[in-house]
Amino acid sequence: MSEEEFWESTPAFFSFRQKAHAEKFRNEWEQTRYIAFVVAKTVDSKNRLKKPSQLLPFDWDAKPDLKKLEDFTQEERAKFDKFDEEADEILKATNPEMYAKYMAAKEAAKNQT
Repeated sequence: MSEEEFWESTPAFFSFRQKAHAEKFRNEWEQTRYIAFVVAKTVDSKNRLKKPSQLLPFDWDAKPDLKKLEDFTQEERAKFDKFDEEADEILKATNPEMYAKYMAAKEAAKNQT
């Protein structure tokens, strides 16, 4: 990305571009790990290697700690709810038609679960 493209991009575009770059990086390392695994399996006579992550573990292989995620959710839920209510009020004041459609969709989604 050139400097000109950077300054002309929106935050959303830049975020998507950064995520795509990170995903490309990760895919390249996954390919490398798989090739190394296949090569190592040719000499693994005792069948010790069961999966590529045993040969070359990465940070993204770790399972998320759900307890920490639950704690974060409980602590931050009030802030998110307050923000949601404020955003709804702004939408109601600025675009009543869209607000009515949004609330109908929100209620429908709530009833489906």
